[in-house]
Amino acid sequence: MFGTYTGEPRKMIHEGYKQAIKILKECTSDIGFKASALDEGYDEVWGRDSMITLLGAISSGDKELQKAARASLATLRKYQTGLGLIPNNVDVKNREPQYRAYMDGTLWYILGVHFYYKNTGDTKFLKAHEKSIEKGLSWMRHQDVDNFGLVSTQESSNWMDLFSVRGKTLYDNALYYAALRVCKERSRARLAYISFQHIFWIHESQAMLTERLRELSRLEKEVKNIRYLEDELIRIMKTCSNLGWRPYFLAFYGFREYGDWFDSLGNMLAILFGLATPAQSKMILDFAGQVGISEPHPIKAIYPPIFPGEREWRDYYKIGNLNLPHHYHNGGIWPFIGGFYVAALVKTKRMREAKSALEQLAMANYKGKKYEWEFNEWLHGATGNPMGYEKQAWSASMYIFAYNCVKSRRVNLL
Repeated sequence: MFGTYTGEPRKMIHEGYKQAIKILKECTSDIGFKASALDEGYDEVWGRDSMITLLGAISSGDKELQKAARASLATLRKYQTGLGLIPNNVDVKNREPQYRAYMDGTLWYILGVHFYYKNTGDTKFLKAHEKSIEKGLSWMRHQDVDNFGLVSTQESSNWMDLFSVRGKTLYDNALYYAALRVCKERSRARLAYISFQHIFWIHESQAMLTERLRELSRLEKEVKNIRYLEDELIRIMKTCSNLGWRPYFLAFYGFREYGDWFDSLGNMLAILFGLATPAQSKMILDFAGQVGISEPHPIKAIYPPIFPGEREWRDYYKIGNLNLPHHYHNGGIWPFIGGFYVAALVKTKRMREAKSALEQLAMANYKGKKYEWEFNEWLHGATGNPMGYEKQAWSASMYIFAYNCVKSRRVNLL
């Protein structure tokens, strides 16, 4: 086991950047970025993984990585269904697409096209993808099953494909709002923002919730489905005695139920995409720091982990010991989410914390079961030991992205 880096922190941070570039180049294929450089560690071009990888690849300025990013986009477009669904992944060897964990790949594809065009100015590229973006957005609109302005997700159908997220999920709807924004769907983005705020944020007192109902009456012309929104808000008011104080966006909201644990990626994206107000961003990041979500490394997928016997526990968490408490989605540390965490700190001008988190993220990527700079998939949430597959593209990419955010003191995303 390779554990603690013994050199100077500044050198470790810069060395991590060089090693991350090396890993990304190992993850390239003729059809785009594989999720891992290893044959046994996700040897496919994944919708979400390759698009998250694209963020770091483009921000690096490396031409070889830019070419792989473009190839990833072309592959996802090629295997898009007639209804507009982008594949969950495409096998590099046999070119076979798979669509099971369906929800977020389409949204990441739309954002990936936007990010690529924003940073290259390639209008010919954008034109080639326009119809696919329109089809993808149409698919996503059909996931707004109750005309509420937010999309609904079946259980375990996004990046947490072995976890009990469902209904109106925070993560998917943060992506949906961002996709609407970059596609300049202003009225739909506005509705998504209003619904997002009223469903996922329940920090306020009873008096403040009552004021929200008054606000909804003022939005009656803007929100066609206002009665449903009022009904949902009243239900949240009734459950507030159980929820108590939550200084973050809820993980999901379903039929008479909610996920009140902290979804790290969903909350970081809410900050980065402008869904969180400055006051909300402060509460989210303060809470993350207070409860140690970034310890021993950035950042745990959820907090607190879910234990057997609790309402959100599922028996399938025990399969292969994968989702036991502090494991995998159930409170495991994911370095790629750590990159979004560093970016959120930069966006909110918390530069001292961002630099410290980047150092800890470098240490996480340095650790390995077999060798140094393993860029592992995930680490144990309590011990910080690497547990998943090594040479993960999005672990390397989001380190590159975070590094460049800290270096430039700005976040280039939307």
